[in-house]
Amino acid sequence: MTTLVVHIAEAAAEAGEQVAIVDTESRHDAMTLCIIDTAPHAAPDATRVARAVD
Repeated sequence: MTTLVVHIAEAAAEAGEQVAIVDTESRHDAMTLCIIDTAPHAAPDATRVARAVD
């Protein structure tokens, strides 16, 4: 993830946008935790996302 991405996301958040950053760089050892926040009762979607990122 670049500094530019973080700064753009911060500016968007300050402007009232809801921001999510997804880093698709393939350094698997860099990420040890992924938190996915979904709407209530979104178990099928959460399961599909978790399988995709595993």
